[in-house]
Amino acid sequence: MKNLLLLFVLIFASSVFGQKKASIKPKPTPPAKITVIQATTKDGKTVDLRSDKTWEYSTPVVTSVVNTEIKKCELTLKDVPALHGLKVGMARNEIERLFSGERMEEIATYLGGKLYDRGVILFEYYYRNLEKYPDFRDVEELEMYLWRDVLHKVVTRYKKSSGDFSQEQLREKLSQSFNLSPDLWQSNTISCKDFELSVDRSHEISLTNLITSQEIKESEERKRKSFQP
Repeated sequence: MKNLLLLFVLIFASSVFGQKKASIKPKPTPPAKITVIQATTKDGKTVDLRSDKTWEYSTPVVTSVVNTEIKKCELTLKDVPALHGLKVGMARNEIERLFSGERMEEIATYLGGKLYDRGVILFEYYYRNLEKYPDFRDVEELEMYLWRDVLHKVVTRYKKSSGDFSQEQLREKLSQSFNLSPDLWQSNTISCKDFELSVDRSHEISLTNLITSQEIKESEERKRKSFQP
């Protein structure tokens, strides 16, 4: 009985130890992380120094520069374009010459005036039926504002028969007629040193004297400050 038990133990042990042991693969060691620092050589060059004891010259970063500078119009009143012969800064008698010498009160509707300090009035005149005046044949409506008998602002609206222009097309035509760079337009306005040109609607153009605009603003401020309830 003992011999039989011993034989069984020997057979079991040989079967266990005779089996091939499973091989366990070691996990790969991750590569060491390489760090980079920048340094400057004596001759002013930038280099990248790596933790693996290698180095190379730094690659310069090229950035595109976009020119966002807004072009400025430095034109003054002496350079102001004429809108159908009308230039802001013109005197009343110069304006009347464009209408065969007829007085403004005789051919225009006087829309009234706004009284400012020191008795100065901003006059507003409205014109229609301008076919007989060569410079205004395509103009449907014309408005003029006079400050101290000087043309402060002129607004023109055109007949539909003159063409259906978009604001963009009208800006292009104005740039050509007045010899102004298209780059000067900011939205629908060109603001120069002494005057401003605007396209308000598809058939409306306004030309404003910025010098008289400032005078009107200052006059309004003096009037406000002097008010006593």
